[in-house]
Amino acid sequence: MAKRPHRAPLPLLSATLLGLFTMTACGDGAATDEATTDTSSETGDTDTGDGTDTDTDAAQCVAQLELPGDAFYPEGTAWTASGELFVASLATGEVVVAKDPCTGEVERWIAPGEGLRNPVGMLVDDARGLLLVCDSNFGFDTPPEIDVFDLASAEQLASHAFASVGFCNDLALDDAGNVYATDSTGARVVRVGADALTSDDSPAQDWAADPGFVVAEGEFGPNGIVYDDAGRLYVGNYARGTLYSVEIAADGEAGAIEAVALGAALAGPDGMKWDGERLLLVEGGKGALSSLDLSGDAPSATVLRDGFAYPTTFATFGARAWVAEGQLDHFLGVDAAPPELPFVLTRVDL
Repeated sequence: MAKRPHRAPLPLLSATLLGLFTMTACGDGAATDEATTDTSSETGDTDTGDGTDTDTDAAQCVAQLELPGDAFYPEGTAWTASGELFVASLATGEVVVAKDPCTGEVERWIAPGEGLRNPVGMLVDDARGLLLVCDSNFGFDTPPEIDVFDLASAEQLASHAFASVGFCNDLALDDAGNVYATDSTGARVVRVGADALTSDDSPAQDWAADPGFVVAEGEFGPNGIVYDDAGRLYVGNYARGTLYSVEIAADGEAGAIEAVALGAALAGPDGMKWDGERLLLVEGGKGALSSLDLSGDAPSATVLRDGFAYPTTFATFGARAWVAEGQLDHFLGVDAAPPELPFVLTRVDL
């Protein structure tokens, strides 16, 4: 089914959204010199240990992937197993794809006004050939939804609306193919079962809630979410700077929810990726891509690269990460000056 279009013009931002990120002003609108300098020791092909070789020398790979237009405001990012990088525009609703981001070339995959409202987190389900998108609504007058697209055709296959108004922020996928999404204003994690994912009109189910997810009105709570490949999800609370582990019980229900003991609060935890025992994450309050080793007691995040302009999410492929510099301070009106153009994803060699 081709479920498009339903996107209305971008509504006026609510007071909730205008206040979301004021506590995390993070930089001067441009990455530091370090952010555009290759800091790895990579001199050729690199075996990353996960079966993926980076087949492009760092010197032959662009430092930044430029995005089209003067209002892109990148948020969601997602990789395919073959190395294609998808990027969503929070403001225009478009999605672009870079077949090989090292070339710096992007193609439009979903045009503005073609169905998506305010796309946020994205995730690729390679096994089923799907792109999953958190499609939110800054008007807060209709529930957000998890939209499902066919990777081969860009056809929308299904849409899974939340039970009530909220803000779908980020997505995770477990080994069984179930999909989880954070609701940043609803203090919950929702779930769509694997068997219902490509079926239209099946609502997302409220799955997990905890007092630690709750924040004050006008703040963002649950944001980044990631699956650890061992039956557990990690959820970051953006406003509190906290991290929670959520057990996936044998029957698929949410099990124990526990706060992870940290040596120091995280600074606006946003997009997350799991890398063995290491959690890679964006810290919006630091304008940084950081690493958190969860194997020890009370770990603290280590900054891998900072100086990003309101980073939102990132995608990793092989030994590289591409960090979306969202510049959301301009989008939300915190900074009335125009954004710095072009909008970019910045390469970080891990």
